[in-house]
Amino acid sequence: MRDNEKKLVLNLRSLGLRYAAQGVSDSIDNPQFQGEGPVDMAVRATSTELDKRACDRAVRPLKQSRLYHAYADVSLLEYGPHRTLDKVLLERLAKYTFIEDHMNVRTFGPSGTGKTFITKAIAVEACRKGYRTKWSIACPSSASC
Repeated sequence: MRDNEKKLVLNLRSLGLRYAAQGVSDSIDNPQFQGEGPVDMAVRATSTELDKRACDRAVRPLKQSRLYHAYADVSLLEYGPHRTLDKVLLERLAKYTFIEDHMNVRTFGPSGTGKTFITKAIAVEACRKGYRTKWSIACPSSASC
C-alpha cells in the first residue's frame, strides 16, 4: 500500500468510517480490484459502511425484541406450490406500512408452515430499518407454556 493509500485509510478511520476504511484497504490489497477506478472504490467502500451501520443499528432492537438466532431474511422466503403463502400479502408486509399505522402482526396456522420463519424475517428486517419489535409465542389456553 502506497503512502497516499495508507493516509486515505487512516483518514477514513479518523472520521469514524471504519467499515469504509476496511473496504478501501481490501480493495487496494485484493488483486481482483486492482484495476478499479477511484469512484468505483469509493462507491463500494461507502456502500459497505452504510450496510454495516444498518446492521449495527439493528443489534439493540434485535436484542430487545428477543429474536434469538435471528437469521431469518425476507429474501429467503420460498413460494413453492407446496406452500400456501400469500405472496401479495407478504410483499405488503415487507413494506412495513403496518408499523407506521401502529398495527401489529400475528401469524397463525398449522404446525410446520413457516410461521416462525416468516414472522422473524419481518421482525429482523423491521429492526434493520430502525423499528422496535417484540417477539412472543402465544399458547393455546389448554397448553402450559
